Amino acid sequence: MMKWGNVIVTKKVAEGSNFTLWGNLDEADKDFKKTKKVTWIAADPDTTIEIKLVEYDHLITKAKIEETDDVETLVNKNSRFE
Repeated sequence: MMKWGNVIVTKKVAEGSNFTLWGNLDEADKDFKKTKKVTWIAADPDTTIEIKLVEYDHLITKAKIEETDDVETLVNKNSRFE
């Protein structure tokens, strides 16, 4: 069963390349459109695999491109975050 909810992260503890997050679930907050989404995997060595979180930003740095704009200068070359 999967449940949705908004959580406010209150603590992060790094252990080498791993980290543990603590947070508080706000069951009353059902506005999921303005929040980042995270899925996690249980710490069971028999079923756990390594994953990478990838986030993308806008490819163009300007909201409206004009005919006189040089498109090459508007491209966001750092739009991928891992």
